[in-house]
This record gives sequence, structure tokens and C-alpha cells, in this order.
Amino acid sequence: MKKLFAIFVAALFATSAFAQDRQRPELTPEQKLNVANALTALIIGPVVLPAALLSGQAEGLCKVMGGTYTPNSDGKDQCPGGVWLRVIPYLKDAKG
Repeated sequence: MKKLFAIFVAALFATSAFAQDRQRPELTPEQKLNVANALTALIIGPVVLPAALLSGQAEGLCKVMGGTYTPNSDGKDQCPGGVWLRVIPYLKDAKG
């Protein structure tokens, strides 16, 4: 039993050593842009979107994002093609 445990531990260390030698794949510029857009949507979306909806500016927000506004309440995307990264300059202007 001790020998089996020793073999298991040795295999575990060998596997982790091989895993450290591998390089992680580099993201393409398009993938980096998609990640940045998703993070921006997750961070500022919960504040900006309800504010735009409550103030009646959802269509304006969609124009800023570069999407096409389609009002619906079916849970679908109301601004398909919109890019959340385009909202950042407007927020900077509003703040300063």
C-alpha cells in the first residue's frame, strides 16, 4: 500500500511538472477585445442599463453603443451589435 501511495505521489508531481512547462495559448486581439467588452458589460452594465431604462434613455444608450435598438420584454438583447466599451468615453465626459 505504501508503494502504491508513493507511485501516486510521484505521478502527481511528474504531472504538475509537465503542466508547468506548457505555455498557455496567447489570446488573439479579437479575443482580448471580446473579454474587455464582456468585463465592461458586467462592471458598468448593472448601473448604466437600469439608469437608462428608468430615465427613458435606453434608445440613446443603444445609439452610443453602436447597436440597433429593439424594444422588447422577452429577455432578448435590446441592443444587438452594441459594444459596451463605447460607453466609457461618455461616462468620463459626464463625470469630469
